[in-house]
Amino acid sequence: MKTFLKIFSLLVLGGAILFGWVTWLNTKIERENIKSEVKSVSDYSGYPTILNIAPTNAYVNERYSYILKIADEDTPLDNLHVELSQSPDWLSINGLEIYGTPSYLDMKTTKVILKITDGTHVILDNFYILVQERNETN
Repeated sequence: MKTFLKIFSLLVLGGAILFGWVTWLNTKIERENIKSEVKSVSDYSGYPTILNIAPTNAYVNERYSYILKIADEDTPLDNLHVELSQSPDWLSINGLEIYGTPSYLDMKTTKVILKITDGTHVILDNFYILVQERNETN
């Protein structure tokens, strides 16, 4: 019986070691896969970059405005093209200003997708706007 317990203990210990080794190896492989999929910052040189964050709240019957601050190290701002790929009907764009006035019917959270291109590189950026009634605490 003691021999059986010793053998059983060794098998359990060996299984635990093997399981730990397989888990470690699997984690190492996953990390290497992630590293190969992630571009480094230097891979994005020459792409347009958004430098500020859009306001995430808009109020019924009040003008919403977001003036984009963008940069591109190899393209003048005048040569960048910005468009709304997805936006609510009440939102418009003129140059670098995204603006509009939501109504009561627009009271919800809505997704906005911006497309910015310098003629060679394209970036997509998205943000959400919550339209709500202004009350004394807003």
